[in-house]
Amino acid sequence: MYHSSQSFTGPELVCILLPRFRSVVLMLVCLALPAAARAQVFTCPSGCDPRRNTFSGNDAFMSNTTGSDNTAIGIGALFRNTTGSDNTASGALTLDFNASGIENTAVGLQALAENTTGSNDTAIGVNALGNKTTGSNNTASGVNALQNNTTGSHNAAAGSNALELIPPANSTPPQATVRF
Repeated sequence: MYHSSQSFTGPELVCILLPRFRSVVLMLVCLALPAAARAQVFTCPSGCDPRRNTFSGNDAFMSNTTGSDNTAIGIGALFRNTTGSDNTASGALTLDFNASGIENTAVGLQALAENTTGSNDTAIGVNALGNKTTGSNNTASGVNALQNNTTGSHNAAAGSNALELIPPANSTPPQATVRF
């Protein structure tokens, strides 16, 4: 301990003052650095790119060329997407064949897996809208919901296996169909 009547110079003074003024010292050191050294440089880690796409998982988002604002989480999610934008795929093989479809949301194993160009679809559940290729504006919630709808548009199905058996050849199923 020191007394106020003592005088210190050099290293003794630094050792006494540093613990008391640590924040001030660090702030002065930071201010003394050039602006370039202080600037936080954003380097994109693996899993994002300049087009604001985010992806995680083996083979997720592997084919993109110009698509933007997509999120792909899971093995093979949005694997074949090339130009599609504003899509969200969460789960293995979700939106796997999507090439140019936009504004789709798929959650669950193989949800919207066969979609190629369809847009504005929502599929939640394992294989929901799993065989749909080009239809748009569909909503399916539940395991296998609307599974065999391939090209139909404006359909809604909720529940396990809901409207699963729409024949694949039927390209125009009834509009706004709902089954609970």
